[in-house]
Amino acid sequence: MGTAAAEGIPALFCECEICKEAQRRGGKNIRMRSAVILANRLLIDFGPDMFYQKIKNNLDFSHLKHVLITHSHSDHFDTTALWFRHNPFCHINGDKMMTIYGNEKVEKYFSYSLSGEENKPYIEFKRVYREQTFYADDIQITPLLARHAPDEECFVYYIEIEGKKVFYGNDSGIYPDSTIEFLKGKNLDLVIFDSNTAKHRDGKYHMGILDNVEVYERFKGQGTVNDNTKVVMTHFSHNGQMLHEELEIEAQKYGFIVAYDSLKLEI
Repeated sequence: MGTAAAEGIPALFCECEICKEAQRRGGKNIRMRSAVILANRLLIDFGPDMFYQKIKNNLDFSHLKHVLITHSHSDHFDTTALWFRHNPFCHINGDKMMTIYGNEKVEKYFSYSLSGEENKPYIEFKRVYREQTFYADDIQITPLLARHAPDEECFVYYIEIEGKKVFYGNDSGIYPDSTIEFLKGKNLDLVIFDSNTAKHRDGKYHMGILDNVEVYERFKGQGTVNDNTKVVMTHFSHNGQMLHEELEIEAQKYGFIVAYDSLKLEI
């Protein structure tokens, strides 16, 4: 649904050459803040572009039950729009609860922003914990430790949904050993990598393409991925200094897929 870092591409106030050229070329170079929906049932992250992403992708959020949050940064968890999930801002037929899942800091932001009595019949929060598997209906989800914000236990997620195994690995630098070990032998169907810094290596808070390759090789060596695994790069920043066409040229060397807004994948 969205494939950019916090500032989007082109960034709102930026005059760098990447932002200028992205706006000139348009198309896949225009990127909203990162979010993905699996099987039209599980939304991962709820950022500030959610209204337009709903419209652009022709989604019906009145039936959305499960929203999984990676961490509290505003490009991944923007509570403003969530506040409108009650009368008179929306009219919901029947007793349809929507559940937000996240860490301690996400819970704090949720409680502060959605503390009013009017929200309670429509939206709830469930705290999740590292490596403690839980179920959202029949969807199996395991939070795993990311390497991102020093002041927060950020999560990436291992998900089993409709017979498929998915690893959502955004935002993170090179994953902690505990996360990599958990994924050993999983034979994933889909891997989604943070590729924020693109042509530059990082590893501490985000990843670039060569960081992705390093992790992929480690995954391959321990049976986390196989030759049929789809590997997707996303969460791009203009500071990575690569336009979509340039990213595709580089990704083809490794068989990776470069995400773009409204990309649909069947696995």
